[in-house]
Amino acid sequence: MRERANLTFELALWAEGFRAVAGVDEVGRGALAGPVVAAAVILPPDAGALGSLLGRCDDSKALTAKQRETLYGEILAVAVGVGVGRCEACDIDAWGIAPATRRAMALALDALAASGCAPDYLLLDFLTLPDLTCPQRGIPARSAASRTATRSPCPSRPRRSWRR
Repeated sequence: MRERANLTFELALWAEGFRAVAGVDEVGRGALAGPVVAAAVILPPDAGALGSLLGRCDDSKALTAKQRETLYGEILAVAVGVGVGRCEACDIDAWGIAPATRRAMALALDALAASGCAPDYLLLDFLTLPDLTCPQRGIPARSAASRTATRSPCPSRPRRSWRR
């Protein structure tokens, strides 16, 4: 059985004084066709404010489309900021999946910053973004220690099927 996501990393970072901890994750990396879409989500630095989300989504792939849409709205309602970035199949073909995934993540972070919510720490699903100066940590695959990182694909999964 998979470990349930929690706030282990966030609580430690909030205790160190970080307030804008962004979880960054992608959808579409394992697909044979289509875009890769990433989302960056900053949740409030208050575990109590996240009570309605806790235990609801440890893996967006395990949810139905309707459940993802519902959770998407709930995440938007509580999130300090959300940014989404997308790279198309032609980008993946030209650059490869890992560079396209990193680019989509960088675009999501750009969108987050453009909305006035620049992160002061990044929690990423597995990858890191070496071109960024922001402190960051790549969370090992299948780790459940970060609620922010496991929440971030929920806003991107519905958008993967949307066209610009």
